[in-house]
Amino acid sequence: MPQNVAKTEPVSILQPQTTVNPDRIKQVKIIVPNSTAGLIIGKGGATVKAVMEQSGAWVQLSQKPDGINLQERVVTVSGEPEQNRKAVELIIQKIQEDPQSGSCLNISY
Repeated sequence: MPQNVAKTEPVSILQPQTTVNPDRIKQVKIIVPNSTAGLIIGKGGATVKAVMEQSGAWVQLSQKPDGINLQERVVTVSGEPEQNRKAVELIIQKIQEDPQSGSCLNISY
């Protein structure tokens, strides 16, 4: 016969996150078609450097994984709200310039 064991309250493994990483608040993530990523980067990185200089925000594109044919890339923009707004505006202009940007049916701008 089992001994009487004091019952404990179940512990929730997944606690809701109540704090936000302060750096995360200063980030914007944009999903762009693969074809557009090259336009955003520009020759030798010239376009992305210009976006960073004009906006003051840091802009980084996710790497294209080897062996996996993904249709999108993630652009992470980090900075103060006004810097991020300016960088996103410049990036969206580049996306609109790409005639193939509509080729990715999962994304609508």
